[in-house]
Amino acid sequence: MTEHTPPILKWAAPLITVLLLIPFAAPFLGTAHPESGDGLLNLYRAVALRDALSHGDLWPRLLTVMHFGYGGLNFNYYAPLSYYLPAVLGFGLDAAVAYRLTVVAYALIAALGAYALGQRLAGPLAGIGLAAAFVYMPPYFGTFDRLSQLLAVALLPWVLWAFWRLAEHRRRADFALAVGLLALLPLAHNITTVYAAPAAAAIALGIAAVQPERKQSIGVVVAACALAAGLTAFFWLPALAEQDLVQLNRLDIPRFDYANNFLPVAQTFSPGQGLAVGLPQVILGAGGLVLALRTEQPAAIRVVAVGSALGFAISVFLTTAASKFLWDTLPLLPIILFPKRLLYAAGLFAAVLAALAIGLVAKRIANTPLRLGWVALCAAVLIGYAQPAHSIGYMAEPPRTAEVLDLHNFERETGFYGATSNGEFLPVFAREDPYTWRFTDRYIDGEPFARLAPNDALTVHSSTWERKSATLSLTASQPATLVFEWFYLPGWEVTVNGETAAPTPTDPEGLIAVDVPAGDHTVRIDYGTTMPRVAGSAVSGVMLLAAVGLLVWWPVSPAEPRSP
Repeated sequence: MTEHTPPILKWAAPLITVLLLIPFAAPFLGTAHPESGDGLLNLYRAVALRDALSHGDLWPRLLTVMHFGYGGLNFNYYAPLSYYLPAVLGFGLDAAVAYRLTVVAYALIAALGAYALGQRLAGPLAGIGLAAAFVYMPPYFGTFDRLSQLLAVALLPWVLWAFWRLAEHRRRADFALAVGLLALLPLAHNITTVYAAPAAAAIALGIAAVQPERKQSIGVVVAACALAAGLTAFFWLPALAEQDLVQLNRLDIPRFDYANNFLPVAQTFSPGQGLAVGLPQVILGAGGLVLALRTEQPAAIRVVAVGSALGFAISVFLTTAASKFLWDTLPLLPIILFPKRLLYAAGLFAAVLAALAIGLVAKRIANTPLRLGWVALCAAVLIGYAQPAHSIGYMAEPPRTAEVLDLHNFERETGFYGATSNGEFLPVFAREDPYTWRFTDRYIDGEPFARLAPNDALTVHSSTWERKSATLSLTASQPATLVFEWFYLPGWEVTVNGETAAPTPTDPEGLIAVDVPAGDHTVRIDYGTTMPRVAGSAVSGVMLLAAVGLLVWWPVSPAEPRSP
């Protein structure tokens, strides 16, 4: 707050920020469902998660309904966090309606995070400006069809805000916030984390480096980053270690090659483009950088300004063909796949600088109506400039999402197996595309259902089936092979008469096969775990204990007086 800012603005500014979302939210609040490239993929992932949650599977690495019912490891590799809200809303609403409301909710998270960061930067008027500049950067609206990315980008200003507080104050609550918010990033979107986490850490370290107690500030920032990485090891470690279990090579095609997806600089700065940075953000941002460097500002503000300018320049450069040598050299960059994704980082950095300009100029305007008019004008320009990129079409008929078979029909009609872009989560053991109608009648009759393939050598006396397990009492008239109609994957555990048996994949379907001798048998099959998942969970458990210990015995900082 400044001496010229009406006190009521402290309370009104967050409400104004929410109202700024009306143009963003309006296309999603009607009855029609928007057309998009990846929207239905994301919608049906939420449908699959809703199904898993309805059966008590709260963090499902294996989604049994994927791939027409054979099962898919979608959430072993693809961050699931963004799908929980539409899945839960889908218990009471149509899944498509739940999806659209989720888009609005994530935009609200983005706006409020940007407001919080902007307020810290230069007061509540800068907060309003940053919210407008960030939410209405041209690429963000088009992300509505990719929920994971939409949520992860929404979290970025929150992460910067939390680490800024931590670097300056080193308080227990700030440490918990910084760790928690950074830990949400890889659980929201793996790829956004690859570029966003290092950028946020670099700016936080810069802020820490200009604090009076520099070493302590740098130490807590590093500790927070390490803890966030460790707490999420249960997810990212198996995702990296088990890549050879699925057909990620299906993405090795020209349209997914980063070399074919660089952006011309002219497009990046062109108006009316969704894949571009906003010119109002850039122009205001240039002014914000000049004001931050040419006027008397706290050291942390200068660090954020210079860091944002560098981050903007680097991000834009990495979207151009001139950066190909870096994509060819640096090990993590190719994981991003599409250089255009760096536009979100560029957009955030430009928005931060634009908010600096809005806030610092507002502080120089003594007349309150003129000051508020300046902010309103900037917000109107930012919102208006983005509107051509907000033009979308709508589906003639709403997507069918009431039951699992709607997901299977989508897979069948589009070829997007497992609700993925190119069937990349099919197991490597499935050497041919799955038969798509095998389970249709069984799903109609209801789950769980039997998954033992017919075999004349077997007589089944009794069986109990669950979604990821079964117990059978049977007699084999001769040595026989039991074929269970799930996709084979490491993690399936089988016992025959209490003794461990080694399942193998059938060829070419990649189903689960278990050999048994002639005689009577009790067979138990369960989907368990793998060593990378055990190791990742162990690391996360250790880090959780470390985090609790740190928070309990947190040293009192000057900003956190000891309780009497």
